[in-house]
Amino acid sequence: GFQRSPDFSAYVGGMVYASRYPNLQHAVAGLRDQAQAHDFIIGFTESDYINSDRKHGVSPADYYTQAQLGIDGTFIPERLSGERLLSALDEKIDSHPYLILVAEPYSPPANLAETVAALQSHFRACEIIADSDMLFAQRFVDRAIDCVRIPQPINYENGIRIIDRFARYDSAEQFVRIVTGWDVPSDLLGKVNVSLQAIAPNESNVAQVDRHIDAELLRWYDARLSTAELPPGKYRLDVIVYERDNMQKAAGIDSTNGQSADRQRIYDFVIADAGA
Repeated sequence: GFQRSPDFSAYVGGMVYASRYPNLQHAVAGLRDQAQAHDFIIGFTESDYINSDRKHGVSPADYYTQAQLGIDGTFIPERLSGERLLSALDEKIDSHPYLILVAEPYSPPANLAETVAALQSHFRACEIIADSDMLFAQRFVDRAIDCVRIPQPINYENGIRIIDRFARYDSAEQFVRIVTGWDVPSDLLGKVNVSLQAIAPNESNVAQVDRHIDAELLRWYDARLSTAELPPGKYRLDVIVYERDNMQKAAGIDSTNGQSADRQRIYDFVIADAGA
């Protein structure tokens, strides 16, 4: 069906002809009312060629995920196992915290069980959203969040949007992990920066991590802010979006409280006194 569709010439992915493309049109139909903008699909394929975008900048994988469902995704070669599978998952999933694993029950991939086990080391297995003869689909979320979660967006005046954010303080490893999802207009890529800052009770900035918002920042930014040098006390974590050239901050509205500010508070944490 894909090969006969008008989109085939655009999404063929390269000059090499593939004898079998992922037969996931039924998955598109099954997920159309289930997938959300922040979801990332993980499917399976007989060849990693399905992810190739050499011809027009889009791939056969994009045909099923982006063109039809409006979300991103990738396909894992069925032949991968062991360290090669773990490496591929790490590379392809990147920092996406919301996954939908899809498979064909009538022709299950050989590495399905191994893939599920690998995901569960970093993700929480959540609801099964499809379980039929044609489609199996299950949600997985980052272990730092719950299966049932309402995203917490921040909408900025310049059109940038944080589609969700969460953070966790690891007292043993002495860092705060911050995950933020970004939706950025193409005309602003390369022009704005994001700064994540730890603020002490006296309002001083005691630690920060900064990053450009550019083409290399796809959707999710997974950052770690070291707290090893910070004394015991209460801290908050702020996010700031600013123009790279003039350092001007952009105001944003936090959907959770309706507050508008150019410095948004997104997390609070406490560093305990080790001697207490």
